[in-house]
Amino acid sequence: MKNILIAVVVIAVFGAGGWYAYSKGLLSVGGEKVMTTNSGAVAVVNGEELSRADFDATRAQIVAQQGLNVALLDAAGQAQLQTQTLDALVSQTLLRQAIKKSGVTVTDAQVETQIATIKKQFPDTAAFEQALAGQGITEDAWKMRIREELSAQAYLDQTLKLSSVNASEEEIATAYKQAADAAGKDAPSLASVHDQAKAFVIQQKQQQLVVEFVKTLRAQADVKILI
Repeated sequence: MKNILIAVVVIAVFGAGGWYAYSKGLLSVGGEKVMTTNSGAVAVVNGEELSRADFDATRAQIVAQQGLNVALLDAAGQAQLQTQTLDALVSQTLLRQAIKKSGVTVTDAQVETQIATIKKQFPDTAAFEQALAGQGITEDAWKMRIREELSAQAYLDQTLKLSSVNASEEEIATAYKQAADAAGKDAPSLASVHDQAKAFVIQQKQQQLVVEFVKTLRAQADVKILI
């Protein structure tokens, strides 16, 4: 359930494209390397300036996750990517501000446990370091991001009661039918994928709660876009 909640936070905040390669925890191998500049703020959220460097890093994360070739995007595609990046950055900032105001924190032990879990998904230290280098992020910055995501998970679970979200058999059957129709004759039986279908439905419902909550935060916020 913990990993599902983290994924829900990531997807809801960064949009349908998600964050970068969540199958690796908080890392992916490859993708667009983060190239940052410091040419002023791109937005102001409740008096807090969001830097061009943060914008560039968030953009690179979205590009890597979606597998985009930025060079092939036309003007409309570039504009859409900029809007998605700004929305993600503003949403992330609003959540961070709300978490700080709430006083919700996670322990060092929780962070270290998550770090150890993620590192175990890599075959060796070199592969882990390659993933860090591929994203242009230091290990200290990565650890800080893990702490932020765990804090977001704890805050949203406390605020929205995400852990109590469940799925009815009817909802599970509907989700399975949609997937089975798309898969055709190769679709497995519902019985064999019941748990996965249930987890999918729960994640979708949790994600919608988070999306609506972030919308509420934004509606109440003072947001100025500067680019």
